[in-house]
Amino acid sequence: MTKKIENIDLKKAQPFIKWVGGKRGLLSQIIPLLPKTFNNYFEPFVGGGALFFELYAQGKLNGKNVYLFDINAELINAYTMVKENPFELIKKLHVFKKKHSKEYYYEVRAWDRDENFLEISALERAA
Repeated sequence: MTKKIENIDLKKAQPFIKWVGGKRGLLSQIIPLLPKTFNNYFEPFVGGGALFFELYAQGKLNGKNVYLFDINAELINAYTMVKENPFELIKKLHVFKKKHSKEYYYEVRAWDRDENFLEISALERAA
């Protein structure tokens, strides 16, 4: 069942993850260098998405084809889950929050080192 997100101003959306090498501090220098008009927006190193979210908030991506990429497959998985399954992701995050402890943190952190990591659901890996 798909739920609608109502009464949410998506123009206020911001990066949901901090990323090493983030562009947030450079936005005032990067944005003036972008072309004034374009049809497609490609971001090959999306990371936390600071540039994407800023351009979206400014309305510069309205009606554009947007393509976000990163070499980190799990980061792209997180973006996919936020886009396609936000309510289930939030529920899973609440489960993790209830289990929060130092021990649980280290248990979850070790998951990607396990040879069966990809058997964990995409939703759980994103959370």
